Order: sequence, then C-alpha cells, then structure tokens
Amino acid sequence: VGGNKYDVEHTFDGVTKVYDIDVSSSIQNAAAAIRQMAQKDGTQYQNVFCDIIALNATTVRISANPALPAGVYRLTLLE
Repeated sequence: VGGNKYDVEHTFDGVTKVYDIDVSSSIQNAAAAIRQMAQKDGTQYQNVFCDIIALNATTVRISANPALPAGVYRLTLLE
C-alpha cells in the first residue's frame, strides 16, 4: 500500500441501490486499492457490508440490496 488515500463522506438517500463515485482526486488505480465503507453514527463510524467494485482506474461502484439506510457514509480507499 502506497501513500495515496481517498477518505470522503458521502450522503446516501436510503432508496438508491447503486452509486458510482469518482475517486480520481486521490487514487490512480481503484482496482489496486483497499476499499472500505463505514456509516457515521454520531462521532463514530461503523463498517457496513456492501459491494465496492472498481469499474475502472478512477471510479468505484457502491451497491447494496436492499439500499443502505439514509445517512452519511465514509468511503475510504488506500492505494
């Protein structure tokens, strides 16, 4: 794992099951990155289980069925 890190909060609406997120601001190859998604719970974050798939070098797809509950989530990628 190198020095590139994408660590950004995203808001999910509780209805949408698939989100495509551009991570090119920090990541050169999303397929090679370690990926994690966590839901904000007050001041803490709790890991959630969902699919995080690299569509290409700079875009990841978050998918869950049923949809993730509405709220703030942090997507972290380490490359």
